[in-house]
This record gives sequence, C-alpha cells and structure tokens, in this order.
Amino acid sequence: MFIVLVYKKLTLNIVCLITATLFLFPEIYSQPVASFSTSDDNNFFCKGVDIYFYNETQNCNGTPEFNWDFGDGRLSEEENPVLSFDTGGTFTVTLTVTCDNGTDETSLDIYVSELKADFKITSEDDNDEIYNVCVLFNAKFINLSENDEFRQWFIDHEPFGSGNNIENYTFVNEGTDDIVTTVTLIVEDDNECADTSELLFTTHALPVINILNDTIICPGSEIIIYTETFDNISWSPDEFINNVNISNPTVSPEYDIAYYVEVVDENNCKNNDSVSVKIQKVPEITLLPETDTINAGDTIFTYLLATQDNLTYNWTPMTYISCFNCPEPYIYPEKSGRYTLTVQDSLGCFRNHYYIDIVIKEEYSFDLPKAFTPMGHESNQVVYVRGQGIKNLLQFRIYNRWGVEVFYTDDINEGWDGYYKGELQNIDTYIYFVEIEMIDGKILTKKGNILLMK
Repeated sequence: MFIVLVYKKLTLNIVCLITATLFLFPEIYSQPVASFSTSDDNNFFCKGVDIYFYNETQNCNGTPEFNWDFGDGRLSEEENPVLSFDTGGTFTVTLTVTCDNGTDETSLDIYVSELKADFKITSEDDNDEIYNVCVLFNAKFINLSENDEFRQWFIDHEPFGSGNNIENYTFVNEGTDDIVTTVTLIVEDDNECADTSELLFTTHALPVINILNDTIICPGSEIIIYTETFDNISWSPDEFINNVNISNPTVSPEYDIAYYVEVVDENNCKNNDSVSVKIQKVPEITLLPETDTINAGDTIFTYLLATQDNLTYNWTPMTYISCFNCPEPYIYPEKSGRYTLTVQDSLGCFRNHYYIDIVIKEEYSFDLPKAFTPMGHESNQVVYVRGQGIKNLLQFRIYNRWGVEVFYTDDINEGWDGYYKGELQNIDTYIYFVEIEMIDGKILTKKGNILLMK
C-alpha cells in the first residue's frame, strides 16, 4: 500500500515537470514544416511561361537554408525562385528546408503542357520535304504539332490560310534575285498554351541568260551569240556552231537558223532562250523609168519598189534633182544624160547600181493666152507665162491703155489675176511684155495684147 502511493506521486511529478518545460521552452521540441505553392492553384503551366514558387515553410528557427530540386536536373537555393520549363511533362518539384530546429522536405507535381509546334513543307504531289525551289512551286504545309487544338499559319508574318492541318500555297519568284520566305505556325491547346515553329523557304530566281538579240548577218560572216558563264550549258542545233557547250559560241550559218540554249545553275534551276540568225538577202529593186524622152524644162517623176527596208540611196549627179539620198526624187534636167542610183543594204553586204537615161528634145517656146476671165472658170482666172525649155522668167509686165503698169513678176509660178491695188480692173485690152531665159542660154522676148473679160 505504501509502495503504490509513492509510485503515483513520482509519476505525477514527472508529468508536471514535462508540462512546465514545454510551456516555458516550446521551440526546443517544435520541428520545421516545409511547404510551398505555385502561381497556379492547379499547378498546370505552359511551356516557356515563368512559374513563381512561393516558400510557405513554418516553424523554422534561425536562418533557413532552401534547396529546390525541379525534377529536370535544375537546382536552386533561392527562397522564392522563378523559372520556366521548355519541355512538356510532369515534374516533381522538391523543397528541402534546413533550420536551426531541424530539417523538413515536401514535394509537388508540376504539370507542363506537352504542346509542341512543328510542320514541314512538301510539294502538292508528295510528302517529301523541300525548302529550295526555282521560280514557281505549289507547296503543301503539313502540320506535325503535338497536342494542338488550334492553328494559325503566317507567310512573312502575315496571316494565311484557315487554320487547317494542311494548307496549300504557291511560291513565286518573277525577279532576278532569290526570295527567302518565312513560314510560321502558331498552335494552341485547350488550356490556351501556345507554341511556335518557323521555317525559311527559298525561291530561287531563274538563271539570267544574256543572249544576243535576233540578228541579221552578211553571207559568209560569223558572229558570237553571248550568254552568262554557266557550268552546265547546251546549244542546239549542232549546225554551223563551233561548240555547243560553251557560253559564247561562234556561229557562221549558211541559211536562216534559230539557236536554242538551256542552262542549269548551281541551284539546279533551268532556263532557256533562243536567238534567230538570218542571212541578209540581196534586195530586189525596180526603178522606173529606165529611159525617158522629155521636152526641155519638163520634169521626170521616178518610181522605186524595194523588197527590203532600211536601204540607203545615193543619186549622181546631184544637180537638177529634188533630193540625192531619197528613193523617189523628181528630176528636172537641162540636158540629156544618165542618172545613177546606188542602193546599199543596212549591213553593207550589197551595193548595187541602177540607171535612168534621159533624152531632152531641143524645143523652146513660150506664150500667153489671148484672154482671161478673173470672175469665170477657175482654169482661166489667172494669166501665166507658159512654154517649153524655160529656165528663168526675167520679167513679166502688164500695162493698161494709159501706160500704167498694173502687174509685174519675175516668178514663173506667179500670174496676174486682174486686180490692181486691190481692185478688179475693167474689161479692156491690156499690153504685156515678157522676157525669158531659155535652158540653152538664149534670151527671148515677147510683146502682145491680152483681153480681160468678166
């Protein structure tokens, strides 16, 4: 009985001592509790988006040490680190906290979107990838993304297409320089996460061929037909050409021919062109008249028909002719003789001569009408000096019955219309005097009467 009472008293005292100690010094027996949260309550994040980690550890005495392990090989000793994940998946993030009163750790699973943008460019006819083409190419964009729900395509940062998994597009290059096009695909998932993929597509320009323009050469001549220098070049046909596989072959055709060239550049782009080389033909000339007999003072009008353009003409002699370098002059010779026409083609391949022989009849005369009617028929309203073999009109004078000079000229093409000082003269007989120099040098004169009628 005595022993039991002593035991109970001792136990009570120990319990009271422990209780008093915990009340006075609680930190000696409390342990730290590691805890953290993230910037998303569901711990779901998009790739590349910053995640904020908030340390929420409790009961840590002294200066704590934080050790983060993000489950992808990265570590941190910051209290509240910030980082992002570049790959998708589930990552177990562990926080270990070391305090003066102990160590504790805790973990959370972080879910990062597995969305991945990817695509390829192929031709419309097959699925082989291609990123270099020549001039014109009908392409197909094929979406290869993972876990995407929405798509947006861009050509050089401008929206394109309807957001389909496959879009068609034609690359065109009409210039002389290569064109590099940026093709972009942006995809999203149901959680509004986005990812981007970008490819560069080069559309090469066709190789430039600097070929000779279509040309004409003289028979028996040769000419170089030029292009740029290419490693792969081919001319056809293999006729009258010194080498069909060089850039600047020499040709000497015997008849009209067209040469075709095909070149392939370092991008395996092909282009072709052609040049026509013609042989200059002898021009066929018809010149009329071949011979002509005229009265002294008359004019010959020439006629020429040629089968070529761009011919040059030269007449000799260059006197008593309206022009000496035109095809159809008119000739007013003073004596019999030959006029020679020299015709040359534009290349100087041919130079031929053609002739007109002229015979002048030595008949000289001149006269005036007996009357004229200024108010009558048009053909008889003006009185002129007319004749054959006239070289120069020296004077043509008309006087009225009182000796007043009412008209004067020394121009064979000028006549009297019946007016004097602006007034039509009366019906009457007038006296004329004419002095003429003939082609043979003789001076002839004539005096007479002319009747003015109304």
